Amino acid sequence: MKADPIRIQQYLTEIRRYSVELDQLMEQNELAADSVPLKAAKYILIELAEAMSNTIQHILRPLKNAQFWSRSRKTRILTTGIY
Repeated sequence: MKADPIRIQQYLTEIRRYSVELDQLMEQNELAADSVPLKAAKYILIELAEAMSNTIQHILRPLKNAQFWSRSRKTRILTTGIY
């Protein structure tokens, strides 16, 4: 199973969109404590991290049964919770 380029493109589009939204909030320079823009920035950061995570997971998922994973188990580079 290979990574789907269309899904990857969708994830990358999300990352760009959230990055632009965050840049716009930062340019306004209104991120005071307990302000609505600060809460919006936190939410956008969460969405951005999720989009990045989805992209990485989608790219690595086809590699799950590949030689990389078997070597990582043997050398204990990755924890067993990952696979």
